[in-house]
Amino acid sequence: MKESELERIEYTDFGLGAIETVQSIGTLLEMTMKEK
Repeated sequence: MKESELERIEYTDFGLGAIETVQSIGTLLEMTMKEK
């Protein structure tokens, strides 16, 4: 039980990290487009 719980937590953290990365990239793209 504990091993599967840890895997879920790691997967969730990875998913949230990926979402944050995508959002930050989107923000950088918006800033680049506004500058042009």
